Amino acid sequence: MEEDFYLLLGLTTSGPEVPQAAIRKAYRVRALLCHPDKRGDDPVAAAEFVSLQRAYDVLGDEQARAAYDELLRLRKERLQKENHLSAKRRKMMQDLHDRERAHEIEKKAKVVEEQAAARLKVEIARIRKQRAQQQEKVPLFSDKRNLSVPSPGTAHHIDASDIDKTIKVTWACLEGGSGGYSAEQLKDIFKEFGEVEDIVIRQGKSRMKSSALLVMGSKEAVIAATQRPCGNISNPLLVVPAMVTTGAASVTSELLHPVAASQPTTRVSNGLVGASYRSFEDVTLLKMRQAAERARLEKEIRDKDAREA
Repeated sequence: MEEDFYLLLGLTTSGPEVPQAAIRKAYRVRALLCHPDKRGDDPVAAAEFVSLQRAYDVLGDEQARAAYDELLRLRKERLQKENHLSAKRRKMMQDLHDRERAHEIEKKAKVVEEQAAARLKVEIARIRKQRAQQQEKVPLFSDKRNLSVPSPGTAHHIDASDIDKTIKVTWACLEGGSGGYSAEQLKDIFKEFGEVEDIVIRQGKSRMKSSALLVMGSKEAVIAATQRPCGNISNPLLVVPAMVTTGAASVTSELLHPVAASQPTTRVSNGLVGASYRSFEDVTLLKMRQAAERARLEKEIRDKDAREA
């Protein structure tokens, strides 16, 4: 019953629309070709002739043909439905594959983003560690002596408010000189935090790094400048509240001999000029260091009292 009787008779069309005369004519033609007497050497000739005869018996009878046409119609509808479901299933599988692939791409992108965020976190921790190490290298001064600056030719009045408004900026010298940071460049970098009142650039003894003191317009500008990374990525700026890295004896020696102890300076705007600035810088940094250490100790005491409470 799985055979197509119309195809066995050699008909290209099937169904009730095929006339009975066409079925009889097709049977005669196929019977002459498939008769076993004409195909004596063919071992399957008899079986093919039996199938041809069975097909004609069904299609030649009106009632049997009607039942067969109904079975053929149902079979075609089933095959069409299966093909449609197969196509739908293939589309669903393709959609699922596309979603899984998109999810993998998104997952990889998120991993790359998380790695970049982790690298940034490491760099921020490194900068904070450098600042903490530099603060630990500065000795603690507990005395409260009122040091003054001699006036070698040029007098200058030190405003006590400048102590809390000064920051120290340090950077590496890439190819000698100031490493690419001029006074004007520093002013352009730090003016976003507030007014820059004064800048002095000084070359270090080792010529491996340079530093500068910047007097900002307010304490808030100092806090903002020390809480954000500044400068170029290839040569970042280390920004801290101005501090001294020498002992009290060294500061006193420089106060007595300011010209011999000083380094060449670059001057911007109004204020101290030339070698005399070195003594002013050290005294200013000393006072700022004392204030910073006192604030740190007070904070530690308050935190300890809070934990014990």
